Amino acid sequence: SRRTESLLASLLILARGQRGLVRSRPVDLAEAARVALDSAASAAAAESVRLTARLDPAPVDGDAALLERVAANLVENGVRYNRPGGFVEVRTRAGVGSVEFRVENSGPPIDGADAARLAEPFERLAREADAKGAGLGLSIVRAVSQAHGGTVAIEPRAEGGLVVSVRLPRAAAR
Repeated sequence: SRRTESLLASLLILARGQRGLVRSRPVDLAEAARVALDSAASAAAAESVRLTARLDPAPVDGDAALLERVAANLVENGVRYNRPGGFVEVRTRAGVGSVEFRVENSGPPIDGADAARLAEPFERLAREADAKGAGLGLSIVRAVSQAHGGTVAIEPRAEGGLVVSVRLPRAAAR
């Protein structure tokens, strides 16, 4: 029943992200990253996965709950689809007109064509038999990013693992 609850919650978040923004307020993606890292710390320790962060202010206007879910999904995936002794590096930064939330992890090698499919709902590649998630995490990240006028890039690392970068419009100066 917990798995069904989790699936339903994920589907609701996906639907909410796909319908676009209903409310918008200032959000710092660096703070969302801190919360996500704190939440993932015990799972990372249990798997001997090293978490590191370089969190520069990354101001956006958006739905705080949805953006926090993006941060949580990316960090949780970075830990979950890793290897013992691996790493997850989280970076936030602001450019001239955009901000970036970037998560890089070690893990199994992934083909470039397969990596592009990971943002499709229920896509889990060869991980069908394990009970780790429903394959909605990155589709939620994509839907929420698009609702905020942003993009997602998913790139495999030559050494294994992924680099996932979310780019969103920078908040207007106040």
